[in-house]
Amino acid sequence: MYKVSDFTQSYYRIGEVAKLLGVTVQTLHNYDRKGILNFDKSVGGHRYIKREVLLNYLKCKYLLIDDVKGMYDVLYIDESSEMGIDMQVAVLVKGFQDRLKNIKIISGKAGLDDLILAMLNNEVSNIYVININIFSENLYHYIELIASNAKVNIYSLNL
Repeated sequence: MYKVSDFTQSYYRIGEVAKLLGVTVQTLHNYDRKGILNFDKSVGGHRYIKREVLLNYLKCKYLLIDDVKGMYDVLYIDESSEMGIDMQVAVLVKGFQDRLKNIKIISGKAGLDDLILAMLNNEVSNIYVININIFSENLYHYIELIASNAKVNIYSLNL
């Protein structure tokens, strides 16, 4: 994994990129020809890449930790609950008001995908749910494993 803060230059020569990624220069030439990773050429014919292009490539490959972004807390909402979404948010905010910082509300399957990706990118500090039983046992263990590795806390009111 790479951190955004590790990339301080505006441009990187192909040899520098090869060393950073642990591949050969020839591999990067092949990536360039195939359009996988696009390098620019200097007047002298030397390949270089812009920082943003390299970071986007690493992000697409899930190899980039954005340690520059602000962290946020996630309120995970159960869309199928008899308690409405607004009520769940109100209960979570009231129950954890002394802990909540920058809040993002997530719900549903697509929300779970976003949550897992955010944990992998070290963007999440804490996850708050009304009841941990909204997750299947296997799904909860999967989320718990990722959260543990990313040092994310999971809190539940267990109503």
